[in-house]
Amino acid sequence: MPFSVYFISGCKAGTTFEYRVLQKQEQLAAYGIPSLARQELVDREQLLQEAASHDVLYLYRIAYGPLIEDLIEQARGQGIPVVFDIDDLVFEPELVHCVDPVRAMDHEEAALYYKGVWRYRRTLLASDAVVTSTGYLAERARALGKRAFVHRNGLSRWMIEEASRLVEQRRTQSNSERVIIGYGSGTATHRKDLAEAAEALGEIMARYPYVELHIVGALHLSDPLPLPDELKPFADRIRHRPAVAWRDWLAVQSSFDINLAPLESGNPYCEAKSEIKYTEAAIVGVPTVASRTGAFEFAIRDGETGFLAGDTDEWVAKLEALVTDAPLRQRMGEAARLDVLARYTPEVLGKQLVETLTTIQTFHHQTRAAVSIPGTAEAPLILNWIFPEPIPGSGGHRNIVRMINLLASFGHQVNAYIVPRYHLWDKSDLEVRAFVRRHFTDLDAGVFKWAGGPMVESDAVVLTHWSTAYLIDNVRNTSKIFYFVQDWEPFFFPMGTDYLRAEQTYKMGFSCITLGRWLTKRLREWYNADADYFDLAVDHHIYYPRPVEKADHPRICFYARPSTPRRLFPIGIEALERIHQRRPDVEIVLYGTEDAELCQYEISFPYTNRGILTEEELAELFSACEVGIVLSPTNCSLIPPEMMACRCAVVDLNRETVMGVLEHEVNALLAEPTPEAIAEAVLRLLEDEPLRQRLVETAYRQMQERSWLKSARKVEEILYRKLPAMRRGLAPHRFKMLPNLPALGGLPEDQQYRLNIIHAARRRVFAQGKAVLWAWWERILRTVRRVTLNGATVRPLGELTGRRQIGQHFVARRDGLYRVDVLVDTYGRCNTRDIIFRLRESPTAEDDLATVRVNASLLLDRGYVSFAFTPLTDSGGKSYYFVIESPESVPGDAITLWAYRDADVPGAELEWNGRTISGHLVFGLFYWDERVGVVGERPLLHEWSGGITFLDRLKKGLHVLAVQGLKGLQREVVNYWKWKTGRV
Repeated sequence: MPFSVYFISGCKAGTTFEYRVLQKQEQLAAYGIPSLARQELVDREQLLQEAASHDVLYLYRIAYGPLIEDLIEQARGQGIPVVFDIDDLVFEPELVHCVDPVRAMDHEEAALYYKGVWRYRRTLLASDAVVTSTGYLAERARALGKRAFVHRNGLSRWMIEEASRLVEQRRTQSNSERVIIGYGSGTATHRKDLAEAAEALGEIMARYPYVELHIVGALHLSDPLPLPDELKPFADRIRHRPAVAWRDWLAVQSSFDINLAPLESGNPYCEAKSEIKYTEAAIVGVPTVASRTGAFEFAIRDGETGFLAGDTDEWVAKLEALVTDAPLRQRMGEAARLDVLARYTPEVLGKQLVETLTTIQTFHHQTRAAVSIPGTAEAPLILNWIFPEPIPGSGGHRNIVRMINLLASFGHQVNAYIVPRYHLWDKSDLEVRAFVRRHFTDLDAGVFKWAGGPMVESDAVVLTHWSTAYLIDNVRNTSKIFYFVQDWEPFFFPMGTDYLRAEQTYKMGFSCITLGRWLTKRLREWYNADADYFDLAVDHHIYYPRPVEKADHPRICFYARPSTPRRLFPIGIEALERIHQRRPDVEIVLYGTEDAELCQYEISFPYTNRGILTEEELAELFSACEVGIVLSPTNCSLIPPEMMACRCAVVDLNRETVMGVLEHEVNALLAEPTPEAIAEAVLRLLEDEPLRQRLVETAYRQMQERSWLKSARKVEEILYRKLPAMRRGLAPHRFKMLPNLPALGGLPEDQQYRLNIIHAARRRVFAQGKAVLWAWWERILRTVRRVTLNGATVRPLGELTGRRQIGQHFVARRDGLYRVDVLVDTYGRCNTRDIIFRLRESPTAEDDLATVRVNASLLLDRGYVSFAFTPLTDSGGKSYYFVIESPESVPGDAITLWAYRDADVPGAELEWNGRTISGHLVFGLFYWDERVGVVGERPLLHEWSGGITFLDRLKKGLHVLAVQGLKGLQREVVNYWKWKTGRV
């Protein structure tokens, strides 16, 4: 089955990019498999879009970070396997000391290198499979629990063609008396490698004066680390040749008579090296003597296509055999050339690569299918609901919130993505949750302020309002998209752009779940849409006949919303005027609109306006009225069933929109949409008490059969039935709890030593003073006046040093709390001390529920740090408090925490050394659920923006002065002052 591969490389070096990416593209192309490769990680959206359009995400030697996290999350949601390719032992922190150049690095540089190793390791652990260049690397990856495959470094087509030309050229050249032993030293990592063969080389050069040693690359006689003593007597026959461009290397290689490939014995870093020094020499017909490492033992048939040497005696014997026997050199070089042409070409390795990637894909899909149990109560769903900022009093939003909470009560994990429209643009996620709680009820779901972008991996995305359908172009980490349709929304607009855009959403191929039968009928008949319905229902805990005191005169109520054209306010008011003219004794009650809006309309009859009511107040009103008027020209309103449950007779419109809910003269009276007809229906009910009682009793009995619990079960049944057999939400990675980053004491000794030296240097008075002065300077010139994250203003809380403690109150929304993620900033430097997290029941609690230490040297700038602990099984609904400190940190060697500047959320107070301050931290809570795995929420990081700094304003002022002159600058200053003082 054809597939496509998206390569992202974190290494820009020409040789490694050639071997691990470009060669693979060439190999795949030989079998008709398309691929795309990227090195620049600048355009985040482009990378996400391109990755989403391929079948395999292939990450070569790339360190973990927020962008890579987003790419991996997106791939997981799409069911795309993530492959991590590595060709060096750079994912084992405890083996960093084996990398020779690290020993020579200054301590700051070495600490950054070590951090990079940890980031490589995180990418490896987050991947689905690992591809390595050697068997040794594959074994190290398997030891970490990853499926690992070996794909050897091979030969590009251009290398084969260039080598063919060079081989012909060598054959026409006359034989020289001298014998050149060549060594490509490459980078400084090979300083100790040459020492493996130094004694043997010394003996050979002493015996045979016509032998020369040519060293190409970084190793040089003038280096601080000189050549081994054994070679110094032969300096006049040792020639250093500078490093050459990658594509010129084969020409240099072909000038050798013997190729040298020693590697430091006993060093795991060297054991992991591939056999490219053999293949590069072999393709130009030059024989190789190499160390006995796993890669060379795989590649070289000792004595036939090259020589392997394990000690000085072997090196001497095998070098001497080649030095003294030109025909042997020629035969062995040709045998090696034919060998690599048979095993390392794009066609040969391409077939192996296709098989490897096919195996990875197959296993990945099988693994996902194995944990997917569709259509059973044992398989809870992960659902992402998207809806616009809720409007207080809105029945549609109330219905969405109710459905989310009911589905959550069934055991499903639900996330609410709320699109800001009016009041929520500058609010934090916790403030958004508080807004919903204040105007509706609390959401038993993760809450994200969202305007497009990444989402939590899910089984289904559920759209609501028509506008949400246009926000999901880049949402691919879900199994299926559903459309929760509560009304025929084109009716909300006159014919025009919004009408057509709303209507178009019914043609986009989503699976529709409609409120009531009429919408399903219309969507199927008009748009051939996939649609199923659930019934309008009643919350019987709220809507039931209340023991209210009845008036001694008839009372009717009307849902009056002049701001909502579909509620037919003018027709309703005219009908009420007619009723008042004929029955002035009837009390008329309006509700649904505040007085400030209603007073703008001329209403000629006496009335009482109750405004926007709570559900409890609505139930009391309906119970106190004989007749309720609700006009439903579009889909049937939620109000008629609620009135019927309170024994209030209903008058609505005689339209097919009420089918399945209202039936004329059975449970309601339905009138034509004219004031006269509506007035007549109301008067008939007021004057025919037996008819009204019969309708009321029938309606009440029918409503007892309906409940939102039944309707939610119907929605659940539709979701299960229409989801594919292999669901996204129960992917294996959700059931993995990754360990914490280590504390200082958990790091290897050499890293502890380096970090302690860095810290000791920064503790000095001079270093602290320098840090303070630099902070002042930045505050004057460079400090950003306003930084926003997803539209909400955030601020760093200053360096976390000494006795400073940052405390955060929060409420856990479900059981199984096991992790808190906090957004930190490293100031772009490598900090050294431990960060301590303490979880408590309250600030005054004597004992910690959990204590976690992580070392700051491993943290990412503007990234989350995770503090994981043993799950708290009964955490749901409880208040907790965590405090973060770093008592050993000093100015210049400390992190900071990010907080929302002005957020005000009850139960989420922020404390600085025990004193409450404004805002709350940017943090997220995660829970362990045996059925669903890891669930939780944290603010998304895809929309950072910085305000204007003083330096920015200075640059702008100079630009204005240069372009517009002094008067232009004066105008700019005056305009800025007016803006700052509110005069413009």
